[in-house]
Amino acid sequence: MSEFWNKAFDLNGRCAVITGGAAGIGLACARLLVERGARVALLDRDLTVVDVAASLGSGNIGITVDLRRIDQVNSTIDTVFEHLKRIDYLVNSAGVAVLDKAVDVSEEAWDTTLDINLKASFFVAQACAAPGTCSPKAVGASSTSLRRLP
Repeated sequence: MSEFWNKAFDLNGRCAVITGGAAGIGLACARLLVERGARVALLDRDLTVVDVAASLGSGNIGITVDLRRIDQVNSTIDTVFEHLKRIDYLVNSAGVAVLDKAVDVSEEAWDTTLDINLKASFFVAQACAAPGTCSPKAVGASSTSLRRLP
């Protein structure tokens, strides 16, 4: 890699919160950030998130959390801040996809989709932007899973 690239994208001392960090887009982002020197806090409903974070190296943390629960989101971000001491970046990549035909989607499935894909992204960002957390830069991520809708 060029010297310019190394200096321009040096993330040593930076910290990121990544929702949906146990797999997929979130894990790919985590790997890249760690490779560039950042420490990461992976948030996921999957219990493997703790082991996934540990596999990225020391200084990283994985926390199992239900992002639909604002109380859990707030306490989790408090825990992240206590561990990392700062939050510079937020990658909102947690998401669910309803794979049913639109006419077959239940209200419960739709509520879960909105809770995870929309509401959780907002409230995680809000918690990360609380006073003292360094006002992180945020990125929202999505996939092409919606192409399956009729």
